Amino acid sequence: MLRAVLLTHAGEIDLARKVCSELVVVDEFNAGAHYLLALCAEGAGQLQNAVEEDQIAVYLDPGFAMPHLHLGPHGATLG
Repeated sequence: MLRAVLLTHAGEIDLARKVCSELVVVDEFNAGAHYLLALCAEGAGQLQNAVEEDQIAVYLDPGFAMPHLHLGPHGATLG
């Protein structure tokens, strides 16, 4: 997870997405991995995928603030 976070913040979107996808294969209920996939999707210009990944993260862990913030005040918009 830490590697995925570092890659995401370093702008290594493709590699970060690969690492996050591997995390989801091992633990499909990992809200953090889905949130990072949302960031990767946004970075790649895939806004609908970003919204979907954020919504999955919120569903899996309603108390996890970051996907809520990323979705914005209406819960389904980015930027």
